[in-house]
Amino acid sequence: MSAPLRLGLLGAPGSGKLTFLSALSITGRTLPGYGRWVVRPDVSTTDFMNSAREILTEEKRFPRRGSVPGIRDLLGFTFWKDSTLDFHVEVVNLPGAHFADDREDREAVARNLSSCDGYILLFDPIAERWRKDNHRFLSAMVNRVVALDPGAFPKPLSVCCVKYDDPQVFLPALAGGWGTDQDAEPRFPRVSDAKGFFTWACGHFGDGSGERFRVEVQNFDPGRTAYFVTTSVGFKAERGRFDLDDYVNAQGNRILGEIRPVNVVEPFIALARMTGRTS
Repeated sequence: MSAPLRLGLLGAPGSGKLTFLSALSITGRTLPGYGRWVVRPDVSTTDFMNSAREILTEEKRFPRRGSVPGIRDLLGFTFWKDSTLDFHVEVVNLPGAHFADDREDREAVARNLSSCDGYILLFDPIAERWRKDNHRFLSAMVNRVVALDPGAFPKPLSVCCVKYDDPQVFLPALAGGWGTDQDAEPRFPRVSDAKGFFTWACGHFGDGSGERFRVEVQNFDPGRTAYFVTTSVGFKAERGRFDLDDYVNAQGNRILGEIRPVNVVEPFIALARMTGRTS
């Protein structure tokens, strides 16, 4: 097996990075356009994956960095396709506060991120609406990374518009035409044009700061940038089918129904393809 694919997970505080990683423990499904994938932890990451799965599926709550045993700043996973080990990933998993430009260790953080082969970037529309966090926390750090390693840029990027299931995101998206029922049960809404959704979300949320964030993403190569509309916990389907009158799957820190992640594994596969680690 080739050397691990080293990926930096970027996201402002509260964007759901830990829940996104924890959702990797809920795998074993066939992903449209990708096949059947299972994600397994390295030995050093087993405690994290086991505790994350228990918190999500048994305790029905969102993980918090201080309450998840085994959480580390570097997590390792192997991705298996159709029962065959396909590629290995190391994720640089830093708290969102580390990306702030006023931190004394910002240069060390940038050097750590500059060693990555690619990045997964979480865009949180809710944070953009209320706190304008995405641009404030990430743009300066991205610029520092680019300055440290200009010859290696632009590196591959997966952009994830997160929290699609949250009513603060889903209802405006639905009103804007971003969501159609899938053909198969339980007919959850899906977005066929994720890049278009990202452009719309940047303009709709944040009074201009979201648009600045969209421009920042253009530092990366459009030919090696993939877009996803993501929900780490998924929609509720109590009667086996999506119901617009009863779709909310989370209230506060409590998860109400079964966890059905959407576009959590796929951003990793896309980056593995863009770097030649998988076909």
